[in-house]
Amino acid sequence: MKKPSFESASGLRPASAYLMIGLALVVVCGKSWTLTHDKEHTQPQGTEREDVLPAPDYDIVDRGGKALALSVQRMDLRLSPRAMWQAHTPDEFTARVVEVLAGAYEEQELLERFFPWAEDGVLAVEGRGWELDYESARRVGDWAHRMGIEEHLWLVRDESHPVWRISWRPVELLAREVRRAHTPADERNAIAPITWSRMLADGLARARGWTFEGQERAPTFKQKEERRSRVWRGLLPCADTVAIRGLPPESVVSLIQLLDGEFVQAHQMSIEFEHERVYPPRTDGSGAGTLLSSAFRVLGKWRYLSEEAARARAEAEGVPEEEVERRTRELLARKHPHRGLEGVAARLLQREDFSFIDPRPGIYRYRKSLAVHQPARRYYFGDEAEEATPRVFATLDSELQAFLHGTLIETVEEHDAALAMAMVVEVETGDVLAMDGYSSYEVAEFLPTWHLFTPGSTFKAVVMATALEAGVVHPEDEFETYNGSFRVPGSRRTIGEARNAPTGPIKAWEAISRSSNAVMVQVGMRVDDGFFYRTLCGLGYRERPGSGVGRESLRPFAETPWSPAYTHASISFGHEISISLWQHTQALATILRGGRALPLRTISGVEWGDEYYRLLLEEGDQVYSEDTCRAVRSMLEEGALTGTGRRLTAREAKLGTPIELLSKTGTTEKEAGVACLHLELDRNERNAGLEGGSAHPDFVPFSSLRGVPVPHGGSCYTSSICLAGRVPGSEREVMVLMVVDEPRARKKFGSDVAGPPAIRVLKEALGLTMGGVPLHERVAFVQDYGYGREGEGSDHPWVLHDGGVVEEERSW
Repeated sequence: MKKPSFESASGLRPASAYLMIGLALVVVCGKSWTLTHDKEHTQPQGTEREDVLPAPDYDIVDRGGKALALSVQRMDLRLSPRAMWQAHTPDEFTARVVEVLAGAYEEQELLERFFPWAEDGVLAVEGRGWELDYESARRVGDWAHRMGIEEHLWLVRDESHPVWRISWRPVELLAREVRRAHTPADERNAIAPITWSRMLADGLARARGWTFEGQERAPTFKQKEERRSRVWRGLLPCADTVAIRGLPPESVVSLIQLLDGEFVQAHQMSIEFEHERVYPPRTDGSGAGTLLSSAFRVLGKWRYLSEEAARARAEAEGVPEEEVERRTRELLARKHPHRGLEGVAARLLQREDFSFIDPRPGIYRYRKSLAVHQPARRYYFGDEAEEATPRVFATLDSELQAFLHGTLIETVEEHDAALAMAMVVEVETGDVLAMDGYSSYEVAEFLPTWHLFTPGSTFKAVVMATALEAGVVHPEDEFETYNGSFRVPGSRRTIGEARNAPTGPIKAWEAISRSSNAVMVQVGMRVDDGFFYRTLCGLGYRERPGSGVGRESLRPFAETPWSPAYTHASISFGHEISISLWQHTQALATILRGGRALPLRTISGVEWGDEYYRLLLEEGDQVYSEDTCRAVRSMLEEGALTGTGRRLTAREAKLGTPIELLSKTGTTEKEAGVACLHLELDRNERNAGLEGGSAHPDFVPFSSLRGVPVPHGGSCYTSSICLAGRVPGSEREVMVLMVVDEPRARKKFGSDVAGPPAIRVLKEALGLTMGGVPLHERVAFVQDYGYGREGEGSDHPWVLHDGGVVEEERSW
């Protein structure tokens, strides 16, 4: 009997079916192996990464350890508008950032930051190759009309030439609604931003008539991208900017998640860590507790570049046009000025002998998960804290600096002066305890190094020391004063005297204490001009001091041989020589010190880790003998007791102030024809606000000031005083040199104008007053909460709890 047979529904025999199933399984397994092991098809894996932050900069503290400038970590939002907005939608992305920042910024404010060159949301396309002639402008206009974007991109004709330029509104043209209008009907979503940006670049390039090389064959992808890049360099000129400087710390994590979620690449927008400079506020030193906004211009206000100056410098460096913006931002992003005390500290730490100070930056380690079709996610799992920040110790006394600042303001206002400036130094070391300048006019430079003045009678101490050193004069030599009318031998020139000048014959030492011009001219003219010249050079009057704290002016005095009746005679009583306050302070301190010339210094040492590295004083050159300097000091002591400074000394004696004083005052009447400083500074202030500089029609040339009558009537004066003092029984001597230029109020003499504020500053420097109030008048007990000791005491690793000092292991 024949067995029944069955037909399969598929027509396959069972064995064949099993074979086909087996083959299918083999294929599936093979594909699975491929997807697992083939690098081209490997699923994205989480990758471990680390962010290395910028290394700490440095802190600056005053001589007592009080913070003046701090290096504080800051987080910035940096972007390249050109790269970012080709791939992302500006208005939508900005709205998300505003939400993440929790109201710290308005949307319109952020858009202005995201498009830094736009004005009211409009960008004008400038630069080479974007001036359109009529035909090019017509083609561009037709293209914009065909695209339906003429409301967002249009042409503007130059008023004086048949030239057109493109203007456009990037936020509107790159918006989703505009992209949707150019989306194919069968697609649900608007075309991607990057697709739209390519369409715009390709269309605009064709309208401009930009072709490819080798037209006989189709352009490569690289050629297309290069042409698109050229278009976008014109449309969005800014390639790098810091949109937000100092992000709110609490929003950083959410902002990072937003950037990851939107697939923002690092070259488009990123969060960058920086170290910014922070300047703790100080009081004005008056004792009233009035806070100044960063009172120390010596710390953070000097020589920061404006954006215009930075761009001009970048262009002058000859960088390619597309790199100018990047270089400009680089110059603006400097952590500290290249001048001022900040610049001095930075250059010190860059020296080879301090190369071992290299603080380790902070490091954040994280895993970045890259799931398919999902936003990236970061998972932080470790970090290393940054190393301690180096501390640079300034020679400044911060409270004295603030007191000086307030005193100079009061002095300018009281005497209606053009400016006032002063320096306070420790005589033995040349350490600058305070320095500042103040003007009622806008002056961009630091006055103690930039403003030049005629020293007048304060220079007589230098002339007398030079004559004594040359051996041509003895303190007891007698000279005739000619009763205020001394004619220089061999000439018709007559030397005048100030009011109350001595008459009749006087001793050489009296010429200093009583400030006789006639006698000082006779003393100075005894000195060989070659010897005189070399001595002044040795004191530093003929070269820039290299202080580093500000731009330094220099007007060298005449080369020898000197004209006896004019140059030689004039210099002998402090005329025909223009010097800076820094130069004069350095020279006078040399005499008070005993003749050893030392450069003034503003930095005393560096602390890093557990060690302090003290800067050793320079050896210095012996310009004068100690005997010469002792003789001049005696003359200055007599000047304080019986000479031009006697009223100051008598006032302090009446107050019972325990102080030993030396003084030399100066009152210089400016020569006829010299431009009034008030007019000069006013002219500088007005010219500084003119665009185009000297090409502006309202620019006032300096030559126009010559011969202009003095606006306040009478003569112009420079009032000055050099005071040195110590507390009885102490070896510490402090010198103050103060100059008040062109006081317009009633008083003119140095002892009346510069004397009172200078003695107040000197007493503050010697610790006899605090905030201008004598110590015995202050409240006997003030509750101390410890805030004033921040950064002091045991925080200094070299200070022991018992008051002893650990010897430094290394010094320079």
